[in-house]
Amino acid sequence: MVLESEREILLPVMSLVFNVSYSLQHELGELAAEQDEQVLNRIVHTATQMNLWDDLLPVVAQLSPSSQAKVVNLPVLREDGVIDSILQAAQDQPELWRAVLPLLPMMTSSMLDTVALGACQLSLEARQRIAEAALMTETWTALANVIARMPNDQQKLTVTTVQTYLQADEQLINRLRTIGQEFGLEQHFIAA
Repeated sequence: MVLESEREILLPVMSLVFNVSYSLQHELGELAAEQDEQVLNRIVHTATQMNLWDDLLPVVAQLSPSSQAKVVNLPVLREDGVIDSILQAAQDQPELWRAVLPLLPMMTSSMLDTVALGACQLSLEARQRIAEAALMTETWTALANVIARMPNDQQKLTVTTVQTYLQADEQLINRLRTIGQEFGLEQHFIAA
């Protein structure tokens, strides 16, 4: 839990990081990522409580791969409501999916399970936006890994939504079928 005095200090610091140039944002983000887990937990709690993920996710997207891996696997992210608030921010601002999807390959299996559970609550429109972001970021394998962790009915719903969204590109659908086979999702694809 973030104390009020901690929040009073953290909010101006986070605001500074959010509102500087990309290069300085990268440097400040890296400095923040180097902090111990207790400090990072406070940042996560503040971002969740104050709905700041739309500002924080682009900063995480700019971190070095090692810093990203550290941040996206923080145990605090598995606390009740945290992943949901991150996914809600991306659902509200679909361009954030382009920041979120490239982080998936850095996540541990248990973190991916948490993400998959949270993703089951997303709207069909959000799932279409995820497909669009996966197309732009070439993160189909990472996305398939998350879908494979969903309950069977949610797997089918998500694969069908993605396939319907991409229906004009049969070559891509065939590629996704091949990726889906790796994760046991082939039964969810609608025959062309």
